Amino acid sequence: MRSMTGYAAASDDSGISVSVKSVNHRYLDISVKLPRALESFEDEARRLLSRKIARGRVDLRVNMAETPPTAFTLNKPLIRAYIEAVRETALMCGSTWDVTAYELLKMPGAVGFCEKTGGEDPLPLKDALFGALSRAADSLSEARETEGAALSADMSLNLDNMSGFVSRIEEIMPEAEKKRLARLTEKISELLSGRGLDEARILTEAALLADKSAVDEEVSRLKSHINQMREILRETGPVGRKLDFLAQEMNREANTIAAKSSDIELTRLALLLKNEIEKIREQAQNVE
Repeated sequence: MRSMTGYAAASDDSGISVSVKSVNHRYLDISVKLPRALESFEDEARRLLSRKIARGRVDLRVNMAETPPTAFTLNKPLIRAYIEAVRETALMCGSTWDVTAYELLKMPGAVGFCEKTGGEDPLPLKDALFGALSRAADSLSEARETEGAALSADMSLNLDNMSGFVSRIEEIMPEAEKKRLARLTEKISELLSGRGLDEARILTEAALLADKSAVDEEVSRLKSHINQMREILRETGPVGRKLDFLAQEMNREANTIAAKSSDIELTRLALLLKNEIEKIREQAQNVE
């Protein structure tokens, strides 16, 4: 089981550095930001990440060390125009003019640069990029697995607590049923007092009402859901959606137990169950 949260980075001797961060998301959503020299590899980078990650918001950022220019070009027409402008300005002011070559080179647009990457073979850049990206993606997967193991351990503890609450519910159910049946019998007897109905009929009606308030089926389903979730936690693939769905089903059973119960202890146990289920639901939101 893997979490959807993680971060990893890797770099290459060529000056390429890669960082990959992932957070919760309902589906797989990959955002890629590449330097201009590497933009043609965006689709392939997305495919690589999608092979390693099934769900989550993934941000890929790639940086490249700046390559120094290997050649300069002079904008001679512009430089001549600067010289002429200086000469005319000096004549207008009635003064001599004196401008150095260095000052002319500092004028905007006087000098252009030829970048090394412009004519460089893209294949070495591609190898460097995907070498670093593969390492970063593997490290991210490891980080997500480590976090997933911690989440699994926490949810296992929640399931242990739930199992204890369910066992306690099973222990007190028979006595709670007897008390409820006795209360129903007494109430029905009071309501029908003097109407000539026999005791057997009263007990039958009380039993029917008690049956509607029984929580045996809900308890049985809860036990099944707990066992099923334990099995899911041992799976290696994406299980987040399974866990979330099963937690919703557990919550439904706990709600029904709380609604049916007229026993204080049963109600308390149902609320404790709901608390553990809510913890699992929150944790499941971060599982791939």
